[in-house]
Amino acid sequence: MMLFRKKKTPPPKETSDIKELWTKHREEFLKLYAKEIPQGDKLTMEKALVDLDGKVYYRFTGSTTIMPLERMGKMQDFLTMMSAGLDAKELESLIDIANNELALAFVGKKADVSKIGVVLNQIKERQSMIVHDQLLWNFMAVQLVREDEPPTRFVQKIHDEKVEALQELYYHNGDYSFFHNPELRLLNDLLRCSQEEWEILLTNSIRERDRLKKMLSLLRGGKGLGKDKKTNAFTS
Repeated sequence: MMLFRKKKTPPPKETSDIKELWTKHREEFLKLYAKEIPQGDKLTMEKALVDLDGKVYYRFTGSTTIMPLERMGKMQDFLTMMSAGLDAKELESLIDIANNELALAFVGKKADVSKIGVVLNQIKERQSMIVHDQLLWNFMAVQLVREDEPPTRFVQKIHDEKVEALQELYYHNGDYSFFHNPELRLLNDLLRCSQEEWEILLTNSIRERDRLKKMLSLLRGGKGLGKDKKTNAFTS
């Protein structure tokens, strides 16, 4: 008795071509897919707000939609920076100044130790900042998904645009209920601030950020800090 083995039928050429295209252009296809799908409707997300340009923002409800890990990680980053009272750029600028002076000392050149002292003092002082306004807007923005944004990914360009849009929306409307949005409710419950207190915290944060910019400019310029200059950097 002769046994016959069934010949394997090769996949259609069209299928092979599709798989090859997917392998070569996976990232491009995923980007196109994210743009085509109406993410808010697709994931049954809840409509949160509309910015001044008419763009709709959606939120993760927790019951029907859960925040993706990438966004969750970014949110935790912003919370950590809030506790330090410094955003990433501010901290990096301060560390760079201290590192520059240490590098001079290591190669036997004269270093300005007072600059390192100013940097350390500023890092310590900022830990007492109650609200860092820019981190507040970043914290809110990362939790919201704009209508043209893929919810599963963190896109820096879109995120920066959202941060700016949220500030414009708040300062245009001046609505205290803004801080009762679910994205800020945790902070609002912890601080228990009135509308006037929120405005004071935001104003103080803006003033402190401007002061740090002036101080960094002063630390980068010149050969050293005199006593008067150092005092002005902290009091202006």
